[in-house]
Amino acid sequence: MKNHKKLLTLYSIITTIIILIMIPKASIAQLLSAKTITSKGQPVLTAFQVEMQAHLRRVDKNTTSGSVLFLGDSITQGMSVSDISNKSVNFGLGGDTSENLLSRITTMESIKQADKIIIEIGVNDIQQGFTNTVKNVERILNLINADVSIFLLAILPVDESKTKKINKTIAATNKEYKAICKTKENCTFIDNYQSLINSKQQLKSEYHSGDGVHLNESGYSTLKSILSQVI
Repeated sequence: MKNHKKLLTLYSIITTIIILIMIPKASIAQLLSAKTITSKGQPVLTAFQVEMQAHLRRVDKNTTSGSVLFLGDSITQGMSVSDISNKSVNFGLGGDTSENLLSRITTMESIKQADKIIIEIGVNDIQQGFTNTVKNVERILNLINADVSIFLLAILPVDESKTKKINKTIAATNKEYKAICKTKENCTFIDNYQSLINSKQQLKSEYHSGDGVHLNESGYSTLKSILSQVI
């Protein structure tokens, strides 16, 4: 029995060492310091998010001038942005919040030389009860140069039969998004919310993947059609 426990312990140690060898040093450092990346009251970044942020920083460094940048959460990450523009670069990050997007954008070089920036963020904030979303988005807008065209997307509705009942909060937040966008000459608010709802003011079931939040092929097709008309 003791030998069996020793073997299990040895196996665990060896497995851990192999995993650490396979992960780049920079990623290990980021994983260890994940709690220091987030501000008080915000969720700790997952290992996936830390690794993805490292990847997106590499993408940022080789993004060419005049690109169309898509910033956002999993809705953006899952979208084939090249269908909208051949200059598109996807900086979407699953699970992202407005707080973390604000943190990400402060280190991005590509936003200074972008032609257009599309921002889609907020549903994760609302699902987790954060209240500083609008202020964070306003700060994000203020960090973007006045000669760069900004397109701020409304937060998508959800199917409340599949997830939390947050559509009222989403609708109220979208009104505030529209208001802050009006204060910026280079900002256009895109009300994609109305095109995706049913008679109950919820995300149409034929537009989501089954969880009430994430879009399926039909949902993305509708969203990309909206964006293609205005971007």
